[in-house]
Amino acid sequence: MEHYKQYIPFIIFLIVAYLCFLIAKPFIAAIFTGIILAYLFYPLYKVLCKKIKRENLCAVLVTILVLFLLLVPSILIVEKMTNETVIVYNYVRSRDFILLLSDYLPQSGMDYVKQAIDRGLLYILTAGSDFVLTIPKFLLNFFVAMFVMYFVLIDGHRLIEKIKDILPMDGKMKQQILTRFEKTTDALMYGNLVVAIVQGVLALIGFLIFGISGAFLWALITMVVSFLPVLGTAIVWLPLGLVELSMGNMFAGVGIIIYGALVIGTVDNILRPKLVSIKTDIHPAIILIGVLGGVSLIGFIGFIVGPLIIALLLEFLDIYGGHGETKS
Repeated sequence: MEHYKQYIPFIIFLIVAYLCFLIAKPFIAAIFTGIILAYLFYPLYKVLCKKIKRENLCAVLVTILVLFLLLVPSILIVEKMTNETVIVYNYVRSRDFILLLSDYLPQSGMDYVKQAIDRGLLYILTAGSDFVLTIPKFLLNFFVAMFVMYFVLIDGHRLIEKIKDILPMDGKMKQQILTRFEKTTDALMYGNLVVAIVQGVLALIGFLIFGISGAFLWALITMVVSFLPVLGTAIVWLPLGLVELSMGNMFAGVGIIIYGALVIGTVDNILRPKLVSIKTDIHPAIILIGVLGGVSLIGFIGFIVGPLIIALLLEFLDIYGGHGETKS
């Protein structure tokens, strides 16, 4: 019996750790978002600390700046996309497309078109309702992310030192892990920023070619939403194409949808993994799997966290399995 008592503290630790995970699970994405934002804006925070000499005030100023940078573009994008959605919905409801196409399609084709229109309208209504219902959850997660960012800015260096003390490895290995973390995070942000600029420029060219009104504003919005995984820039060019089609501009509508799918959207899947791969020495296919798997697991911020976790795993494998000279 005495032999088993030594395992009781460890079992209790596992139970408590699991319960803590369950508590934090609904906010995993928000927590990672706050940590990533704190890492990105930490250099600015240190510059302010040198000028102001008050850590709490500097953290508050940086948090307010991030709030402004995130909320203002988000409000503009939601407003513009809502207006475009309403235009498409009202136009489709006001036109009898079945009658317009009756001279060109057989009865079977007419039934298919009618079903497609009905499903499209239902999807718009459902998506709008779902979006409204998720606003409270989004605001809560946003608050948690800002809260985490604020305290990581202030206590991040202490957290890193604590992690260093906990890791069961020598100082050289610990530094390797932290270096890999910094290198991968920098590469991911660099890759996403370059892709955003490239997609914004390509979008501007396409919008100008097909005569989309407000081309420069929509190109700027395209740059912002390019950071969103899965849908990304399609949130912009697809509704714009549908609006043009609904207004009878077949050339602009079809053109911008094809251009968006083949040019704007494709460069994301090709360029992002390649740029990150060059800076991290990780194969582009592994980066792509990390992005898609991360997004599937924890949502939006997974496009950074996924490749980061894989990079850390590869570093551990490199330390313990690849180079005997680094083993303890």
